[in-house]
Amino acid sequence: MRPAPEQPSRAAGLTQTAFVLAAALIIGRATIVQGLRDPDLVRPDSPAIAHTAGATTGLVLDLLTAVPAILILARRALDADYRLRLGASHVLLIVLALLAAISPFWSSDKFAAAVTSAHFLSAAVLFWSMSQLVRSWTRLRIVAGICFGLLLVYTAQGIIYRTVDLPDNVRYWEANRDAELALRGWEPGSFQATQFERRIRAGETVGFFTSPNTLGAMIVLLATISAGAAIQRIRDRDEPGWAAAIIVAIIVSTYVLYFTGCRTAAVTPLIAASIIALAPRAAHHRKGIYIACIIATFVGTAMLIGHGLFHGSLIVQSLTYRWRYWVGAKKILSQHPFFGVGWSNFGNYYLGVRLPAASEEIKDPHNFVVRAAVELGITGGALMLAWLARFCWESTTPATPQTRSRFISPTAAVLSIGVLGLMINVVSSVDFLMQPLDIAWVFLELFKRLLFLFLLVLGLAAMIFRSSTEPRLDERPCPWLLISMLAGIAVFLVHNLIDFSLFEPGAMFVFIAICGAVLGARTDRTERAIFSRAIAAAACAVATILWMAVGIGFVAPIAVAEQRAAQADNQIRSGRADQASIGLQEAFQSLWIPNADYAYRSAVAMQYANLPAEKAAAMLDAAIAADPMSPAYHRARATLELRQTTPNEQRVIDEFQQMLSIDPNDVSAHLDFADALARFGDRQRAVEQYQAALKYNDLLDPTEIKRLPSDKYKAIEEKIRSLQ
Repeated sequence: MRPAPEQPSRAAGLTQTAFVLAAALIIGRATIVQGLRDPDLVRPDSPAIAHTAGATTGLVLDLLTAVPAILILARRALDADYRLRLGASHVLLIVLALLAAISPFWSSDKFAAAVTSAHFLSAAVLFWSMSQLVRSWTRLRIVAGICFGLLLVYTAQGIIYRTVDLPDNVRYWEANRDAELALRGWEPGSFQATQFERRIRAGETVGFFTSPNTLGAMIVLLATISAGAAIQRIRDRDEPGWAAAIIVAIIVSTYVLYFTGCRTAAVTPLIAASIIALAPRAAHHRKGIYIACIIATFVGTAMLIGHGLFHGSLIVQSLTYRWRYWVGAKKILSQHPFFGVGWSNFGNYYLGVRLPAASEEIKDPHNFVVRAAVELGITGGALMLAWLARFCWESTTPATPQTRSRFISPTAAVLSIGVLGLMINVVSSVDFLMQPLDIAWVFLELFKRLLFLFLLVLGLAAMIFRSSTEPRLDERPCPWLLISMLAGIAVFLVHNLIDFSLFEPGAMFVFIAICGAVLGARTDRTERAIFSRAIAAAACAVATILWMAVGIGFVAPIAVAEQRAAQADNQIRSGRADQASIGLQEAFQSLWIPNADYAYRSAVAMQYANLPAEKAAAMLDAAIAADPMSPAYHRARATLELRQTTPNEQRVIDEFQQMLSIDPNDVSAHLDFADALARFGDRQRAVEQYQAALKYNDLLDPTEIKRLPSDKYKAIEEKIRSLQ
């Protein structure tokens, strides 16, 4: 029986536009490095650097991600034959994201919670949108084409970094080491300087992410889907060149995968291969296998926890580090059991509960279920587990696509998605406002984007064209591709049991889009309509109003504040720190969700400009009030007070005590506090702090780089003897 056209009405253009926009946004977000705040303070005479995508860029992309959902609702309101799907997995993920969205009310860092939960909520919306839009084998192939194109882009970017950028970085560092350390305020041989130099020389390949493990997990995910496409080509007896090209690309990607240093990626491809090989035979035993997997998961988790409790460690060192994170996370959960500490607020709370041997100051517990439980409480953890269980069931139903997708032409489909995706990337990641503008750098970045566009178009073409002699959209069933997507999802979740890849924006949106596409491909076309046309019209109107309200009331103020902060950075570089301090203060005061970082940077700029200490102190107090769980702000306040001719001794003591209540294992904080107490003549308490510093230092692993050098250790022992 010939499948019926999916889009017979005049309103079909709405969902076609929605699909192209969603696909382009996936590409755009997957090829930018997105952050929340500038990681380094700008200092006078610092060189101009290009700004990466920040909070504003991410929020604007979140707004754009909601547009396909609005277009889908409009299509339903206009087209009586168009049906929407709303499954339990949709509801669970959206409720979980909404819980994250309201968590700023009880978060310490409200700004981080608000911005990152907006990303999570827009990903949940994308999950629903993709499950409505991917209702044909052709569109499933297009999603696979995006995955293969991204695999080619990540591979090319990694090769460029290893062969061109890394040698240049090492040469520059060797020639300018002292100047770079001075710009950052680091002493040669200090922990920060040593770690920074190690990262440069090691050349960790991170791609468009903040962690090499995320790049490793993404390469495995994308390569698994690409391998399924190659299998499908072989099973369909297509031209051998198609499958050969895909296989060669996968092999080349292992070069980049190796340099990520991701150990998990050495195991998960084997898991993916096993799933692909066994899936066809398991189709008739779906319910039994599903129950067996749940039982195995619980048993495996219990055994892992038992091993950790008995031995105080796990099998290998990297897993032992994770075990320490989870032990600390359990303590946080016991203190905040019902609704957690707030989305993206794990980091500072972890400092107060981490084991003495756990030296890392992590921001994520490296397990997506643990993160949901700690940051959103038992409620969030239960919702995450429920979503995972329900999605696994819904995504393995036997129903398959029964419709066809219509595009103007295959070439138009490929080019429109590729070009729009790279346009989003260029606008989001190329800093055309850098002062002074580096024309050579801009040209190089644009040239890279042209290369990426070529690779994306190539990847799409390899997936969706029927043959080289017949360049039309391939509408044939592709069950092996669907199986490989399920395998890719499974191994990506395995990665995220010990890594934090899932919540990096680029990785999260690719993963969620694949999940939505798989769910859409499983949609039964005989299902009843969930929303009537009247309800869909009302929902479309409400969504549009909310979209505008969020844009005006939430995103716009953050964009204005971020622009003021960027101008302040340029003013600091040019020696106008006094003006920069005013701009940063205005940026802080303009937000109704406070960003403590602006107040902190304003205080630093005031110190650069030698303004009265009272003004800098007031801004540091504002930063502490906005984010009381940040030890850095308390330390900066104490340091500022110590610089005064007659410091307020009690204020210094209070700030150090507050900082150590947040991070009691910080050896350097105990030393600074001891020095301050010795200066104030409190010899007994100074000795106690010096002894505490040595105690926590001794509890660190013998190979830990944060351990005090032997000469400094002996100097502290001498201080203790002299004070006693």
